[in-house]
Amino acid sequence: YLERFGPDWVEYRTENANTLVRLKSFEEYRSLLEQPGAFVVIQAEEITDSFERKPVHVIATNLAERIDPRGGSSVVEVMQRNVDAVLDQRRRTGRPMIPHIAHPNYQWALTAEEIAAVTGERFFEVYNGHPAVHNAGDSARIGTDAMWDLILTERLRRGRDAIYGLAVDDAHHYHTSAPDRANAGRGWIQVRTRSLTPDSLIAAMERGDFYASSGVELRDVQVTRTALAVEIEPEDGVEYTIDFIGTRFTGADVGTEASNAGPDIGVVMERVRGTVGSYAFRGNELYVRAKVTSSRIKSNGLQGELEAAWVQPVLP
Repeated sequence: YLERFGPDWVEYRTENANTLVRLKSFEEYRSLLEQPGAFVVIQAEEITDSFERKPVHVIATNLAERIDPRGGSSVVEVMQRNVDAVLDQRRRTGRPMIPHIAHPNYQWALTAEEIAAVTGERFFEVYNGHPAVHNAGDSARIGTDAMWDLILTERLRRGRDAIYGLAVDDAHHYHTSAPDRANAGRGWIQVRTRSLTPDSLIAAMERGDFYASSGVELRDVQVTRTALAVEIEPEDGVEYTIDFIGTRFTGADVGTEASNAGPDIGVVMERVRGTVGSYAFRGNELYVRAKVTSSRIKSNGLQGELEAAWVQPVLP
């Protein structure tokens, strides 16, 4: 670190035989990285809370002021109080900012039912690149993809807002790369906007005009009154499957504690193999979303993990 940046930048001390390096503040490093129209750094915070030793983390993006964890008497209340704190700051400052619920399967802390119960929350992590977050679930518990369908179905059947899916890297390790390290670049979102500013990025995200990715790049996503269409930016030697996923209107209650999503929730309504696919709305869908899976194993991913992309749900 010293060799790369020099003693004028690196501040450190030794304490009990450990070398401690002072982290730089947002204002200290921001100007060194930002490039107008090309790269923007947005201030954010992981509000790190818990309930009965379950980690309950809410990410706040474009904050003006630090938010201390609010706590609560249940998992839902902890999430709700921290989400409310972000939205309260947004109203008070007039600054666009969003909360999102992080890594629900980390230590199996959050269920779909609990996330669905939080009001004002519009985003959660359908993909997280940390090796300990159980994106795929296990033999007894659902993965975040199925969780997304349960949350959407529960909320939309009750006349509430949809929730959008994010992909993040959750990077902690920057000097060594390995599948068991939390490395940068494993997950991200691509936002359709004319301006590279926090205000325009957040506005597009709140419209659902973005997709999440762990490696697949899309050329275009189009939503009309009659169809959802997806076009992939192909890579040589890679094959793609586009699944159009949704829940149809029924009168059944949603059992979010089930070990799977059930036969009528989050079903693949159409599957296309290739780089272009579309789904024509039938008129009985609660929502439709798309997931693209490539044939390529993700570089520096979990064992056997395939690259993917997630298109946000639309309400026909």
